[in-house]
Amino acid sequence: MDELLNYISYEDEFFIRLTTHVTSFGFKGLPKDVHFSISHHPAKDGLNFHVTRNTEDNRNKPQIVIFTISKLSAPKIIESMGKELITLICEPLFIPYYQKLSKRKFSKRVLFIPYYKFDDFRNDLKLILENSSIRKKRRIKIAEQIGDSFTAWSQDESVQAHLLSKFERLPKRPSPNPVNGFLFSPLYTGQVIISNGQYFRLKPIEDLRQFLGSIIGGKTMNSIVYKTLLAIKRVSIAKSYADTKKHNNPVCL
Repeated sequence: MDELLNYISYEDEFFIRLTTHVTSFGFKGLPKDVHFSISHHPAKDGLNFHVTRNTEDNRNKPQIVIFTISKLSAPKIIESMGKELITLICEPLFIPYYQKLSKRKFSKRVLFIPYYKFDDFRNDLKLILENSSIRKKRRIKIAEQIGDSFTAWSQDESVQAHLLSKFERLPKRPSPNPVNGFLFSPLYTGQVIISNGQYFRLKPIEDLRQFLGSIIGGKTMNSIVYKTLLAIKRVSIAKSYADTKKHNNPVCL
């Protein structure tokens, strides 16, 4: 049986490391050996977000905690994030099919493919990943060539024909269960969620700071950003935890 992955990286752009008690990640632009971590040890009462740097002694490496969240307040924060996220990324769309204003010519030009139909391509995508990455036990490094491999695969005529066969007309009767997928229409082409005959366009978060600030407060968000930038500088030149201990004054959420 394959061992579960606990480390993923893409060239020198980013990495993610997962363990039972901490999730670490870093990306291009950070000082050498500096990265972020979220501590979520099962035996502790809460979690924290901190900036740290790898050193020869992992038990004494520089570390500055930016903020902490108790396990009691975490569910409320996650619920608030979910509600705010839905409002932020879902924008109503007007597609006249369900509003009895549609014409047959229009409805014939509206095609939809639910995301679950992409399951047929899972083996192909898995092969592309295997051929464009290096795996060592529980670590996987994705090579830059994966983009070229995916482009070549998507331009294959047999793949395109199979993909087109998955498209379907919109149902005459809207389902009460939400369905997400890809919509092609004269009015809009892109990702959508359809629920009770209503269409919602998915849009990216343009201002991450504003999004987080709406949940935890603008002043608190500004404080976290300032502390993080300052911690990166301090950790990058520190040699041990003793050098950063006095700067550990986290925000409690």
